[in-house]
Amino acid sequence: MFRKIRNDIKVIFERDPAAQSVWEIFLCYPGFHAMRFHHVGHWLWTHNFRLFARFVSHISRCLTGIEIHPGAHPTIEDNVIIGAGAAILGAIRIGENSKIGSGSVVNREVPSHSTVVGIPGRIVYREGNVYSDPTGVAGTPDPEGKAIKCLTDQVMALEKQLEELKNRLEKTEEAPAAPKVESIR
Repeated sequence: MFRKIRNDIKVIFERDPAAQSVWEIFLCYPGFHAMRFHHVGHWLWTHNFRLFARFVSHISRCLTGIEIHPGAHPTIEDNVIIGAGAAILGAIRIGENSKIGSGSVVNREVPSHSTVVGIPGRIVYREGNVYSDPTGVAGTPDPEGKAIKCLTDQVMALEKQLEELKNRLEKTEEAPAAPKVESIR
């Protein structure tokens, strides 16, 4: 247990240039506190003290603003960035060097070197490949982009029809005029 705490403190110092001291981390880092509470809650959950485990999780959420269900044990590998408000549901693995977009809900494993966005979370980037989705910027799903693309396609089709009608009209104007027949009254 002390090895985990020591390792967490070491990682915070490596990744947060604002961290000044061990005491600051112990007293002021909600992520550090949430992990400590989660370890207690998870132990209670796995030993069938489920009500107490949920209570510890609730207290943790009230104190830190971070909720980790005691029965959930996602594996977050090294160098993962999780955006604000993202939810990781279930005992799944988030691969190293991955990014989870803010507000995303991840319910499946995420391979290493991936970017996930949306509800439910979808992989939009993986190891140098941008997933080709014409409805978004750089592969990001975008319903407004999809609507704009649809409208753009319709405008292009209408412009093509207009050009065809214009060409037909010019051809009929260029054709020799037929002799006029005057009616006799």
